[in-house]
Amino acid sequence: MIWYMARDYPLEYREFGVTFSTDLLLEGYNPYSIDLQPVAMNVYGIVYNLFVLPLALVWGSTPFNHRIVSCFFIVMTCGCLLWGLRVSRVSWTLAAAAVATLFSFLATGLSIVSRPDSLGQFLFLASIVVPFACRYSVTSLAISVVLSIFALLTKSYFVLGAPFLALYLFGFESKRKGVWYSLGFAVALGISVLITNEICETWLTNTIFNHLNNDISGRYTSLAHLRAQMWLHAESILGFIAAFVWGYGFFVGSGEKVLEGSIWSLVNFKDFRKPLFSIKADLPLMMLIFSTIVMAWKLGLHTGNWQLYYHQFMTPFALWFAVAFIDRLKENRHWAVMLPLIANLVVLNVFYVSSDREDHAADWKALDTVVARHYDMYHSAGLAELMKKHGKPIYNTGHNEYYAAGVPYNFTASAEQFAWQSETFWQQIGEKAQHKQFDLVIQDSGAEWPIDRNILKENYRLLGHMRMPLLFNGNWLLELWAPKPYK
Repeated sequence: MIWYMARDYPLEYREFGVTFSTDLLLEGYNPYSIDLQPVAMNVYGIVYNLFVLPLALVWGSTPFNHRIVSCFFIVMTCGCLLWGLRVSRVSWTLAAAAVATLFSFLATGLSIVSRPDSLGQFLFLASIVVPFACRYSVTSLAISVVLSIFALLTKSYFVLGAPFLALYLFGFESKRKGVWYSLGFAVALGISVLITNEICETWLTNTIFNHLNNDISGRYTSLAHLRAQMWLHAESILGFIAAFVWGYGFFVGSGEKVLEGSIWSLVNFKDFRKPLFSIKADLPLMMLIFSTIVMAWKLGLHTGNWQLYYHQFMTPFALWFAVAFIDRLKENRHWAVMLPLIANLVVLNVFYVSSDREDHAADWKALDTVVARHYDMYHSAGLAELMKKHGKPIYNTGHNEYYAAGVPYNFTASAEQFAWQSETFWQQIGEKAQHKQFDLVIQDSGAEWPIDRNILKENYRLLGHMRMPLLFNGNWLLELWAPKPYK
């Protein structure tokens, strides 16, 4: 994790889209002000940037400072899982194996970059673990609501912790608690959305409508992608699955029931203090089921998602349920159960982690040299951090490429102005290229937008190509175009 976060170049294509909001906060601007759109567009919430802000005030808004916050919340997420495991009375040995596995996934994935993923995951997991650890007391449920609201303002889908918990409370703890928790969350949600939209004019446009419309369009969804990624996730925790299957064999042999009560028991509608179902279901098991449904129904279909969503929503609960189940067996320290867990950790840390450690400093130094000697360039989103470093105009932050998705069905007061400003902004880039006002165009290979390729070829000549290696996006090829001499 430290090796990755210490790199002084971008690790992900759109990393700057998040750090730019911190830059604006440092300068006293509101990143969601309509006047700053679409360049300041950030498709995530503001909470992550507010956590980074104290570090940025002292040491500057650098990718490193953002990654420090990201990595801190990876540790906090693992600590939250450990708390849940210990409340479930899982032994230190098995709890350590589960936490180490989750840490290996998160510390070598997108969660370490300048993005709100680790903070959002911590808030999501804490919104479920805190009530569980406090036996669903009124105070703990109120804390859960607050955590879920902060999760929404960090990365919108992490708000799912609240509806997940509400369903569990209603179904397996107490209908009364489930209803009151749902009402409290609904009120808090409504107030938070109204206040946030009032302060941050384009927050709904950037973080809600943008994602909803992309989903509705089906442009980034694929059933084949879901199948491939679901299988890959199963492979990544195969050791825990094997240990669970082995342990389940012992469990069935003992004659003990997995759940208290019968699944065919009558549903209880009468007593409002009692749960809807008379069976007693484990919290991590139900959270895993809810997460799997959401992944199969929506999130897992998103082609921009690889394993990140799975490790955020499914992995913590899968590990929690597996080791808690295994620990109920006297045979849990049998070599046949522990060996798969150890093998899982070895494969993760030796194969997946060590194979990715390649330093690309030389490629980024070459790109830095090119950027430094030009003045006004249209650039790939991956180069936005270099533009900022050298004080060059910034056009593409990576997030503002998605401006069009925030427009349809948008009822907010700033929607019309946002659409007009965005369209005008990108049209002006095409016009600047047509008039050879850029002294260099350095864009992704084969790109046909926002500069029409025919216009580009007519007014610029191709100088060559350069590599832009990104740890989490692979090796991108960039085209360098210089303006043709005037005739």
